[in-house]
Parts: sequence; structure tokens; C-alpha cells
Amino acid sequence: MIDWWAVLAKLKEIKKKHPSLSSYVGSLTRINDALKNYNYGRPTDKKISRQEVSLYKAALKHSMEWVTCACGNQCELVPRDTDGAPFDSLLHRLGQEFPRRISDFEIIEAEFTLRKIEKRSIEVLRAKKRELTKTIREAKRELKRFK
Repeated sequence: MIDWWAVLAKLKEIKKKHPSLSSYVGSLTRINDALKNYNYGRPTDKKISRQEVSLYKAALKHSMEWVTCACGNQCELVPRDTDGAPFDSLLHRLGQEFPRRISDFEIIEAEFTLRKIEKRSIEVLRAKKRELTKTIREAKRELKRFK
């Protein structure tokens, strides 16, 4: 399980330390190309470390996979399809928005999206609980009829 809040906090530190880096990001190919120029062409910026690059790449990669993205990280009880994508359309949309925010290095926006994902996950789980409770009540009534 990935602690996305900790990852976002680290990405926020990287963005603060390297403010001009955010204009380069958006895909792994673009960031790889940009980092070559970034580390050599800007004397006023500090060099970005391999660890910082690795963290960004890992965050981007994991945010794009349903099992390890912010939605997948919430709870295995959230109803999903075989790819791990949530059935809930709002949660699905938020899960697609989250990696875009990471990709574009929009960390504050990624935090807002993560908050929305957490809130919607709770709503989905509460609805599932109500549905299961109703099904159990109906099953108990049916059992009483056969006794």
C-alpha cells in the first residue's frame, strides 16, 4: 500500500526546491529529456538528484495503475472491475484525474483530488454497507418463512 500523502509531501518539497522543473514534466519521456537540460543549463537552480527523479517516476507509474493508484489504495472493498478500476463513475473519473495531476506536477491539485477520492470511497463503502444490510435483512425474513 502506498502512502500517497507522504509521496505528495515529498513531491511538494521537490517542486519547492526546483520551481522551474514543473514546466518540463508531463510524461516520462519528456522528463527524461528535460532533466538532461535541466541539470546542465540552469546555474541558478540546484541539480535535481537521482532520488528525486526516481520518486517522481515511481509516483507517476503507480498513479497510473488502478491497483496502486489513489483509488486502489483506499480499500479493497470498493467494488471494481477485473482491471481494478472502480465501478463508481465519479471515483473512476477521480482516479483518472489523479495521475494527470502527478504527471503535470500539480501537487496541490493532486492533494485535492486525493481528498475527493477518500471522501467518495467512504460514500461508496457506506452505500455498499446499506445494500448488504438490506440483503441480510431480506435473507433473514426468507429464512423465517421456511421455519
